Amino acid sequence: MVYLSGYYWQQGDQTVSLVMKHLVYRKGTLPVFFGCLCVDETGRERGEVIVKRLTDWFYEEGMALFIRYGEITEAVEACFMRLIMEVSETCSAIVLLCVGNSFLLWNRGKLRTYFLNSRLGKNKVSCVAKDAEEELITGILQENVGILSVSDGIYERMSVEEIGQCLAVQALKDEAGMQRRLKELGEGACRKGGRHVGAMMLVTCQREE
Repeated sequence: MVYLSGYYWQQGDQTVSLVMKHLVYRKGTLPVFFGCLCVDETGRERGEVIVKRLTDWFYEEGMALFIRYGEITEAVEACFMRLIMEVSETCSAIVLLCVGNSFLLWNRGKLRTYFLNSRLGKNKVSCVAKDAEEELITGILQENVGILSVSDGIYERMSVEEIGQCLAVQALKDEAGMQRRLKELGEGACRKGGRHVGAMMLVTCQREE
């Protein structure tokens, strides 16, 4: 199993902060992914501080727990939530942590998260975390399933059907292809106009060749 990831935000935008990290432990058998997307309409400064604090936690505290447990456990979740409670409420933010085949997703503010499911030959898109709500979701990430996090500049302009057509997970077999599809979706949103920020983060779980 391997994680593939991609991202998009409108060129020149100064309100988005993003970090994505891929690591592998236990002699290549334990993939780990960490991603954080922040949007602050007052500017990037606060978002950059949040991203740095979360990244520091990932390396300084999270790693020891991931290697020890090999999955998202109650101990990992408790440690993570202690930090999240300190994150500025002025920012919209999504944090995604994947360890092995388990994941933890935290979503708050003007952002939404969708599951992209292309299993059994069907392409299904479902919204699991909506804007203006604070949600914590944990679960198992199966093969040919993706997690897409988007800002209001995307979900207000592009329908669920349009997202599913552009980001069919079975077609996303490499990160270069993911980047092309995300760019197509982002540019499609821009063509429809609007003043809100367009930003996306996508992670898929694939069988390792």
